[in-house]
Amino acid sequence: MIVLGEVVPARLVDSPASDTSSGSESSSDFDALRHVHDKGKGHLQGCFNPSRQEIQLDRKTHAHALEDGKTLNLQAILDAVPSGSTLKSIVINGFITLTSIRFPTESSVLVTVKSLSIIDSALASSPTLFDDLAQAMPNLETLDLTGSFLTDLHGIDGLISHGLTKLYLKGGRIDDFGAIEEIAKQLHAGTWQGELSLSELDVRDNALPR
Repeated sequence: MIVLGEVVPARLVDSPASDTSSGSESSSDFDALRHVHDKGKGHLQGCFNPSRQEIQLDRKTHAHALEDGKTLNLQAILDAVPSGSTLKSIVINGFITLTSIRFPTESSVLVTVKSLSIIDSALASSPTLFDDLAQAMPNLETLDLTGSFLTDLHGIDGLISHGLTKLYLKGGRIDDFGAIEEIAKQLHAGTWQGELSLSELDVRDNALPR
């Protein structure tokens, strides 16, 4: 025996709506792909490490990094950061001929940089070195100038008052710590202005005054 079930009226099924988001998704995919292949620009392109948000240069693999073989151009480092990326750390290692830093013409262009290391270099003191660093990197938290040719710390108060927490100056030629002494005097007198977050200061193996 055949049992007929209840007859269900036919139902019209709308055709799938056109995907209006496909264009925007394709555009987003294109932008993401572009960022993957974007390696920055200039002679330091390809040096950016996206997972560490860092540019690291060493003498063996980036011998061409310095201008005239002696000047570190921070604008060239900034140019090497791919569009849409954030630079938080700069590490320069083993450039024994590096004597100076060229800063970008605009201030605070390296506002995202939290850490700067220039290790084993011939970086020399200059009247505006630390002031220029404070202007270019106002949010700098760690500064490592181990093994440099610095002889004094004139202007370091600007970096410290902006929130510098770690300062490494081991193995240099510093024989004038007047800037640090002045900060201590201001703290004692209650006249220090700005932040004071410095928790680590390493000045071992310098020409410390007796």
